[in-house]
Amino acid sequence: MGEKEINIAISTDENYAKYCIVTIVSVKETQKDFDKINVFVLSKNLSPKTQKLFQDLNTENFKVKLIDISTIDVSSIKIDIPRKRTLPDLTYCRVFIADILKDIEKILYLDCDVIVKDNLLPLWQTDLTNYYFAAVEDHCSESILKKHKLSHKKHYFNSGVLLMNLKKWREGNAINKIISFVKKPYVTLKFHDQDILNFSFDDEDILFIDKKWNFQQYFYKKDFPKCAIIHYISAHKPWNLFKIKVYYRSYYWNILKKTAFKNEIYKYYLANIFLGLFYIGYKTYKNIKLHYRYKNRTL
Repeated sequence: MGEKEINIAISTDENYAKYCIVTIVSVKETQKDFDKINVFVLSKNLSPKTQKLFQDLNTENFKVKLIDISTIDVSSIKIDIPRKRTLPDLTYCRVFIADILKDIEKILYLDCDVIVKDNLLPLWQTDLTNYYFAAVEDHCSESILKKHKLSHKKHYFNSGVLLMNLKKWREGNAINKIISFVKKPYVTLKFHDQDILNFSFDDEDILFIDKKWNFQQYFYKKDFPKCAIIHYISAHKPWNLFKIKVYYRSYYWNILKKTAFKNEIYKYYLANIFLGLFYIGYKTYKNIKLHYRYKNRTL
């Protein structure tokens, strides 16, 4: 594989297929420096109609390949977390990518809640010789490590964007490292497979890269102009119409307009109007409340 050919993996089921397609189209619209782009969609129980939506994205140099992972058993690493919703098996499949894509040595894994907005070539050319993967530190890294009392680790990464060295993953028996961690009796997790990946590897196994490659929406806004990948972390997704704490929502809408779901854009415009009116009303209420509080103090 030449330098100008990139492999990307993403996973989805029927419920998330729409958002997955938006992410893929954001890649297709922005990556002009690659001669060939291969997108491997790890999927399960997709309807024929949805499969066609993915297949319609194919061009001569842009290939979307559906990989059925129904036979992949994730029970060896799956942990039920008290008071947390159970995630589908697909969530854990990134751990098994090296076994699923046996002929691939390097891959960029993306979650379905990201939008690619700039050239990925510099990221793809990152040297991973001595690392299992490259990742960006999570915006809550310090508090998470403190909560888990992990003094031996200095960084906690966000797993929504991972540049993975699958060759080393196989040679270093990464799966065994992960299974060994999961079997420890004291394991308590909050963020499912993200915690598993973080705590199964030492800091020196991971190459921490610039936040521009996984710009989590609550990072400082001053750093946004140089970001290449927007990650809509938390429950506040751009497709959840009445979630207020969603930043950079317009980037998602702009890509949505270039997909088979472009006719749904009116919903987002209506939601935007509603949120604008709500914000104006809220600010007015706060100002009136502040005014009367000040007035009562002066009486």
